[in-house]
Amino acid sequence: MAAPTTTSAKEKKDAKEQATVKEVVVEEKGNEKEPAVTASTSTTTEVAKEPAKEKEEKEEKEEKKAKEEREEKEEKEEKEEKEEKEKERETKKDKEAPAPVIDMDTFSQILEMDDDDTHEFSLSIVENYMDQAQTTFQQMEDAISEKNLPQLSVLGHFLKGSSAALGITQVQTGCELMQHYGQLHRGASGQRLQSQEALDMIKKLLPKIKDGHVEADKWLKDFYGVETWQPAEGAAPEDDK
Repeated sequence: MAAPTTTSAKEKKDAKEQATVKEVVVEEKGNEKEPAVTASTSTTTEVAKEPAKEKEEKEEKEEKKAKEEREEKEEKEEKEEKEEKEKERETKKDKEAPAPVIDMDTFSQILEMDDDDTHEFSLSIVENYMDQAQTTFQQMEDAISEKNLPQLSVLGHFLKGSSAALGITQVQTGCELMQHYGQLHRGASGQRLQSQEALDMIKKLLPKIKDGHVEADKWLKDFYGVETWQPAEGAAPEDDK
């Protein structure tokens, strides 16, 4: 029988040292790899997140810009629509507006006759007209009651001229119509009217003429700063019988 192999103390020590060295090497290698892998993974994640964040911010900016452009466009369209409606209202208002109470081009010519700022001369003309107008309106009422169309035509012609001289347009226009109706004409060259038809038209017309006179009366009182007119001489022409 062979004698058992005996391992010396030195061999055991060497073997143990070699094993320890191997473990250290393996451990060091393992420690070196792990940080490398971790760093690589972290960098990759950060790189991936960065473009995503930039893309998100870019999309938000584009969306915000698009929203602002839409709001600006809507505001512009709303403004244009509002201006268009306002223009239409003004146009409609101009078409429906009644004749001006006083034609300033005509009235200014009367004012030019004044010697100073007191307007004493033009005031006397206006006061004379107002007195004549009141007398003429009463004569028109009487002529309607009498169904006197020729006299209504004469009175209309008379007050038309007086009101035109002062630029009292509504009275002028109404009295001109009365002049034609009294002659049994619908207008200056209109169709012929029957007597009763003409009389009925004058009955409806006279209140409108008086309304125009009231408006002019108020405007002129405000202009001259008076509350009442002083009595003036002069009257409408008498009926020729």
